[in-house]
Amino acid sequence: LWVIIGSVFVGGVHDFGSLMISIKHNARSVADIAESLISRKAKILFASFVWLALVLVIAVFVYLCAETLAIEPKIVIPTFGLIAIAVLVGYLLYIVKANNNWVTVLGLGLTVGLIILGQMFPVSFPAADAKLWWGYVLLIYCFAASVLPVQILLQPRDYLCAYLLFFGVIAGYVGLVITHPAMSMPVWTSANGLDNAMWPMLFVTVACGAISGFHALIASGTTSKQLSNEQDAKKIGYGAMVAEGAVAVLAVIAVGAGLGSSEALGGFLCKSGSGPIGAFGCGYGAITKPILAGFGGFIAIIILNAFILTTLDTATRIGRYLTHELLGIKNRFLATFVVVAVSGWLGLSGNWSKIWRF
Repeated sequence: LWVIIGSVFVGGVHDFGSLMISIKHNARSVADIAESLISRKAKILFASFVWLALVLVIAVFVYLCAETLAIEPKIVIPTFGLIAIAVLVGYLLYIVKANNNWVTVLGLGLTVGLIILGQMFPVSFPAADAKLWWGYVLLIYCFAASVLPVQILLQPRDYLCAYLLFFGVIAGYVGLVITHPAMSMPVWTSANGLDNAMWPMLFVTVACGAISGFHALIASGTTSKQLSNEQDAKKIGYGAMVAEGAVAVLAVIAVGAGLGSSEALGGFLCKSGSGPIGAFGCGYGAITKPILAGFGGFIAIIILNAFILTTLDTATRIGRYLTHELLGIKNRFLATFVVVAVSGWLGLSGNWSKIWRF
């Protein structure tokens, strides 16, 4: 209920509104707009909070992605190989001016090839330090990706990932119709989890699928600067949020119905991984088994990791902008290093769990 009501009546309005406000103010960031409409102090307070929130997001996502890469070595080649394919696609589209349709087919074909290679050649670090080393790799990626122009990596990679997401969502819903699984999770357990009350933890845990302040940062930080026509704002702002609500509904069903009750209630652990990513992968794999055979969970984790990387580099890029504004650091490499260093310390030390519990 929260996902459906939130995405339609709250999240979509929020995303569309924040995008249009930025467009009407010369594509400025929400922090800059706060200064002109309220005060300089409002901008500093707001930007400081946002900076800390972004650092937390980067830390948590680095930890979760590193954990997944350590547990499932077969997703390493598809996860990082997509970066190289995105650079190639960006080069063909923006430099060579190649036909968009042919480039898209090439990019998606290479992506499928990476999935096959990942199955054949799993990549791993020594077991004892695997999560730590993958964390370092992800932090290096955050630094490099956030200082590159958006058309080199961010735009083409997000473009390819959109096709992966649509494929995953369509396969998931078709799988639901075929398997018609029963929800193994009970309708109600309690209003508390991990010593936290349902209010406001529900709205922190299920955020992007219903409403997310992070979307306002993206809308005013990058999206408003890339729109070719103001009329597209409704589709990109409101429409994308409703589509994300559909993804969130599928994710909830995958965990609640795809997993067996003993697994679902047992700390979200399953054979293919642990934590929320592993839970989603197992559930999605069970739901899509008639369509994707035994590869559903593997594909689900690849798609999820691809979007985690998207969040990581975008959050780091916006963190760099805020570092410029708050600390006066003009050098983009130094500003990015500050964001990555603080996020890395928080994520790899495990201290993030004291702030963001789930």
